[in-house]
Amino acid sequence: MEEVLSIKIKNQKSYTELINSIPEDDRKCVEIMNKHNIKGSFNIPTGFLSLSERYLNLSDLVDLYKGHEIALHGHMHLSLGKISNIEIVKDVLENRRILEKEFNQIITGFAYANGSYTQNAKEILKSIDIRYARTVNIDHTFNLPTDFLEWNVTCAHRDANLFE
Repeated sequence: MEEVLSIKIKNQKSYTELINSIPEDDRKCVEIMNKHNIKGSFNIPTGFLSLSERYLNLSDLVDLYKGHEIALHGHMHLSLGKISNIEIVKDVLENRRILEKEFNQIITGFAYANGSYTQNAKEILKSIDIRYARTVNIDHTFNLPTDFLEWNVTCAHRDANLFE
């Protein structure tokens, strides 16, 4: 699972960090975030939840991520740049259907699985009311994006320049 930690900073700036994890591993991260009043966005690929005992069930996720943003990541974590239009719609809407029902809220955020997307995929997401989508591209800035369906991250765990 990929989660995107996003912190809005004064003067319309944003810090985003891409972290790969699974919900069971998120417990400590969420505990630290909650202690310091840091809000995050957690992107959940619902089709993975029953594949491993390391994944929590949906009701546990509701409790774990309380107070944080829930966003989509595709039901089966498919690479949107490599699948058909109908597969994009089916995968994203199934993910949305499950999460909106469980979390009892409208979900309009998304993170591209495997960083894969095309202009066509962005247009499809927009047509189904996805308001922003995170990429895996690292830009080392705190700027808000000019295109919210192509929102790059400030840094990532795999970033060779993370501590510079």
